[in-house]
Amino acid sequence: MREDGYDNKVSLHNDEEFQHGIQFKVKFIGSLEIPKPTSRSEIVAAMRRIRYEFKARSVKKRSINLSISVNGIQAFSSKKNKKNLYFDEDKTMLIQHPINRVFYVSHDSQDLKIFSFIARDNTTNAFRCNVFKAYKTLNLLDDGTSIEDLSHIGRFFGEATRHWSEREIAWAFSQLDSHIQLKKKIDRFYSCEHVGIEIQLEHSIRFCFRLVYFDSIRLHAHRGCLLNVILYKQPIWFQARLIYLLFGPMSLNKIDWEKFSHDRLNSFIYPNVDEEQAYFDLSRAFNVLNRSVHAQKAWNSNSKLALLNELIAQPLPWKSEYVAELLFYCGRELLTNVLIAFAMKNYHKEYAQLIHSLCIVARQRKMYYEIIQTAIEDSFERCTLVAQRNSIIIHLQNAFRCMTRNVIAVLASSTITQTDQLHYLQQLEALDAQKASLISFLLTNQFDQNN
Repeated sequence: MREDGYDNKVSLHNDEEFQHGIQFKVKFIGSLEIPKPTSRSEIVAAMRRIRYEFKARSVKKRSINLSISVNGIQAFSSKKNKKNLYFDEDKTMLIQHPINRVFYVSHDSQDLKIFSFIARDNTTNAFRCNVFKAYKTLNLLDDGTSIEDLSHIGRFFGEATRHWSEREIAWAFSQLDSHIQLKKKIDRFYSCEHVGIEIQLEHSIRFCFRLVYFDSIRLHAHRGCLLNVILYKQPIWFQARLIYLLFGPMSLNKIDWEKFSHDRLNSFIYPNVDEEQAYFDLSRAFNVLNRSVHAQKAWNSNSKLALLNELIAQPLPWKSEYVAELLFYCGRELLTNVLIAFAMKNYHKEYAQLIHSLCIVARQRKMYYEIIQTAIEDSFERCTLVAQRNSIIIHLQNAFRCMTRNVIAVLASSTITQTDQLHYLQQLEALDAQKASLISFLLTNQFDQNN
């Protein structure tokens, strides 16, 4: 897993295109100076007033090309039916605003094709509202939000704020119309008594946040900053529920809330692609909070541990193998903190069960055993009493013994095939090797690297 602070995931448009400008063909309704708006209702009212005024004057909508780049927003007219938007020598500039002069971007909830942006004039410094109409809306979410539009907004927002400080990006996030709408949806989700009922709402929250404010943002620090903005001041149980909603597994285009509460048919097989993607996404939520200075003030090791404890109970308690898989993805620090917490609170049975699950999902990979070894060593530094260590060893032996009994029961079945029998015998051999290796380490502090 990459540990650098920059995500090199390739977007649909490369950096050169963002520098040159992404082109959209739209209809220009009109533009008027307005007083400085103080609320979203005033912005929507101004947008609608401009529409009705220009319609009353019988001013026809003009077909124009809108260019959005990291430098700003430009609108220019061109010859009718001009197919190449990028190379038009006859184009006439109508509107031009640098990105730092754009004050607000919004759309009309009554007509999703209508949108506007407010910018301060370069010469008069007055606020001017520019209203446009899109030709079509495609790929809508269930609430009417366009996935294509969200993707463009996300890529533009990510590129435009690439060199901003975390304080600036957090402020900009709080001012955006899409954030205000997202916050309303999250408040509505908070009032839901059960998960999985408001499927359209859950789907909309996930896509809006991921497309605009997470996947399109390249810097991990900025991702952590924006994630912290929506988690901030929420109850810990709801923070965990939001994390699962945003990054948890999906099935049939909806959140699979019960994925990790079901028993695995075979704990020794590797997870499928969808399950691995869920672990990766959930671990990213924890990792980006580490990268953000803005988020670190609220998320120390204890608060992240509390968040994990709530997460693995959403909405039903997870099976231990799934918890172990996620901890490997999250990294050694969080795993060590979990073991230390168990050791300090004398939860020796839980400690042993987690080690046992970690060994199973490690699947005899040396790198994973080294992570387990280091985490045990760090936790035992807090376990100074011999009685504590002996108690953990006893519980660990019991945990392995229980798993061994389950494997033997399968082997004793009359319906088992020869192929499955060989597979389970290999599992039994691996279990014995893992137990011997770990017990040896706990007693002598020497870990058998061959297992």
